[in-house]
Amino acid sequence: NMLTQVVGRAGRGDAPGRAMIQTLVPEHQVIRLAARQNYDGFYNLEINLRRVQNAPPFGDMACVVFLGQEETAVLRGAAKLRESLNACLRQPEYREEHCSVLGPAPCVVPKINYNFRYQLTLRCRMTRQLRLLLAYLLNQKIKLRALFQTAYFLPMVTSATAVGLVWKYMFQENYGLINWLLSLFDVAKIPWLTKSAYSMAVMVIYGIWDALPFTIILLISGLQNIDDHYYTVAKVDGARAKRIFFRITVPLLSPTIGLVLIINSISAFKVFNSVVVLFSGSPGPNNNMYTMTYYIYEQINTSLEYGRAAAASLILFVIILLFTMLQRFIQRKWKYD
Repeated sequence: NMLTQVVGRAGRGDAPGRAMIQTLVPEHQVIRLAARQNYDGFYNLEINLRRVQNAPPFGDMACVVFLGQEETAVLRGAAKLRESLNACLRQPEYREEHCSVLGPAPCVVPKINYNFRYQLTLRCRMTRQLRLLLAYLLNQKIKLRALFQTAYFLPMVTSATAVGLVWKYMFQENYGLINWLLSLFDVAKIPWLTKSAYSMAVMVIYGIWDALPFTIILLISGLQNIDDHYYTVAKVDGARAKRIFFRITVPLLSPTIGLVLIINSISAFKVFNSVVVLFSGSPGPNNNMYTMTYYIYEQINTSLEYGRAAAASLILFVIILLFTMLQRFIQRKWKYD
């Protein structure tokens, strides 16, 4: 019912342009804002809608994919994780996260090679606390754990160029999957890759998706190295799950958390592939995604300034080294009672 077309001509010189909007819903708020050329009103409507939906930049989205040859078993595994997540999110320490769990629902491609695929979607601020919670739940002995742990790790074993091209087409303005999903909520097409106002959101979404698998795998590895005797003794003493988590799990996991912080910080300094692939070889619209790594690349391949590129590489190395040493110093100061 939102099928609309605009017919008109552009202005020339002092003569203004004219346009006629043909629509079945002239009372729609978006149509009225367009007719009045009220761009500020449209922007405020878009921002308020995103705030209500907890969509970027007010929130993040993460998906956990389940797959298996028995559809009922896949659904049971997804439902089990959903119940565990909802139970934890009702705790006082997670109420301010405003996280909602949607699903399980069939994936866009519901079946591949005789395997059924279902997903849970988390809409929230993907803070370190929520990542830790998700890693903790993935470590529980639930069915299909190995299957969706593998699904989480897939971005780490897939070509960065191939993954970047997939995301580029997902963010495409006219036929991208993201805009198609937003159109279901009557949201106008967003020029994700051509407007500087949206390019940072693209990088944030892609960066979270790219960093989350390796972070989850490291945290799972750290959780599996914690001796079960600590939990057994705590339960015998009558400790509750919240106290066990913050008094046993977090302190014993602190070396792994420090490692995750260092690795993700170093990766943030070296952002290059995602920028080049997503923005077709340019550092974003209006060069607003101009990273230091891209500067080094440009000096070598475009300006042929090899000395300047070498100097920039050395400066980048020193910055990463100092940042890593600072994080290591802070990590040594962590104290737990």
